[in-house]
Amino acid sequence: MIAARIRLRTLTAAAVALVPLTAVAPSTVADSPAAQSGLPSAPRVLPELSLGLHDGLAQRTARTGLSDASLLLDKGVYRPLPEVPGALQTTYVRNNNRGQIVGTYVVSDDDTVRLGGFVRSGRSLTRIDVPGALATLPLGINDRGQVVGGYVEPDAPVDPATGEAPVHGFIWNKGRIRTFDVRGSISTAPYEINNRGQIVGNFADARGVQHGFLLSKGRLTTIGHPDATDDPTLTGTRVVGINDRGQLVGSYGNDRGTIRAWAWKHGRFTTIHPRFGLQSEASQINDRGRIVGRYVDPRLRSFLLERGRYTRIDVPRRCDTAVLSINDRGQILIATAGTTDGTTCPPAQSRARS
Repeated sequence: MIAARIRLRTLTAAAVALVPLTAVAPSTVADSPAAQSGLPSAPRVLPELSLGLHDGLAQRTARTGLSDASLLLDKGVYRPLPEVPGALQTTYVRNNNRGQIVGTYVVSDDDTVRLGGFVRSGRSLTRIDVPGALATLPLGINDRGQVVGGYVEPDAPVDPATGEAPVHGFIWNKGRIRTFDVRGSISTAPYEINNRGQIVGNFADARGVQHGFLLSKGRLTTIGHPDATDDPTLTGTRVVGINDRGQLVGSYGNDRGTIRAWAWKHGRFTTIHPRFGLQSEASQINDRGRIVGRYVDPRLRSFLLERGRYTRIDVPRRCDTAVLSINDRGQILIATAGTTDGTTCPPAQSRARS
C-alpha cells in the first residue's frame, strides 16, 4: 500500500447547464446480463448506476406489480421510493442510519439531458450539483449527512477501449462542495464515507489500471487485491464500502475478466462469492458486519451475507435486482434494472464459465 497526501478544493453550489444527449456516455451495471461473455461491461467506473440514457427515458409504460422506482426493503416489506419531481429517472444509491438517502436523477429538455444528485430526508429533498458538471453522482452518505461521489465534466473524453469518461471526486457538506483527485490519476471515484470521515473509492492510474483507495485525515492509501489484473481494459481493484470499524468491501477482476467480491479486515482479504452466482460484487458492509452485494446467475441478482450465511434477495416481478446499501437497522436499498413485468424480461442466457 502507498500513502500520500491529498489536497481538497472548495467550490460553491451552482446550477449545471443542460447539454446535448449525445454528449453523455451511458453507464451500465458492471456485471449485467450483457456481460455474460466473462468480460466486464464498460464503463468500469460508477457501475452501480444504470442511468438508462439511451433505452427508455421517453418510453414509460404502465406496468402491473411493483413500480420501476428504487425500493427500500425493511422487515421483509418492499417499499417504493418517491421520484424526484420532474425527473425522467430517479435512482437511490445509499442510505444512512438517520433515514437519509442519496441518489441521482435525470432531467431532459428536448434533445438535452442533465444528471443531478440529491439527498432526501423524509419529505425534504436537497439537490446536489457540482458547478459546471455534466453529471453529478452522489454515491455515499454518513450519519452526519456528509456526501461523497463523482462528477463528469462536459468536455470529458470517452475512452474507446473502456467506454468510460474520466470521473472526479467530490465531498458535499451542508451545501459546500470540495472536489479532489488522486494525484497522478486520470479518474477518481469516491464511493463511501463513514462516521469517522474516512473515504473509500477507486482511481485509474496514468495507464488506466484500476486501484482502490482509503482517504483518512488527508492521507491516502492505495489498496490492491493481490489477484487483481493490471490490464487497463479490465476491472482491477475496486473499494466501495467502509464501516465505522474500518472494515472494507469491494471487488477485483482477474486477467480472465472474472470479477469476485471481497471483504477486508485487519489487513486480510476474504473472497465473497455466492455458490449460486457467476460473477460477484460487494456493495456495502454495515457496523454489524452484514454485507450486501450483487451477482450474475445469469441475470443480475443480489445477496445478504451474515455470519457466513448467504441469503438471496430477488425482488418479485423484476428481471434484475441490484442491492446497493444496508444500514445498521438492516434496511436494504435496492436499485433495479429491466422491467417489472416478468413476461417481458429478456430470456435467460447460458451460464458463462468463470
